[in-house]
Amino acid sequence: SSIDPGTTNTAATNNSISTYNLTCRADIGLCNISIKGNSDLQSGSNFLGITNISWSHLNDSATETPLTTGYAAVNASLADNAVQKLFFWLDIPQSQTNGNYIGNLTILAQNN
Repeated sequence: SSIDPGTTNTAATNNSISTYNLTCRADIGLCNISIKGNSDLQSGSNFLGITNISWSHLNDSATETPLTTGYAAVNASLADNAVQKLFFWLDIPQSQTNGNYIGNLTILAQNN
């Protein structure tokens, strides 16, 4: 679907059904989970800054954290077999050129 320029806090498609879940599989210890955007989103020669994507533990945009290209802690002590839910939103600046923007994010999970 398309999002009009000037729109803020557009929820990711599956936020409403809580399907962005990470399950810790640390047989010993805890999981340390972090997230980052790999680069700005791109459509041809146009770019959308990665900080226009945000995430939170709660399905509440008031608690969102913008993605950056540096890792941010999601949960530093997730117990084995526990689930960490994530929710995502997108902002489109008023001056943004229309297009199909593509980008990647990385979620890193390590044993503590």
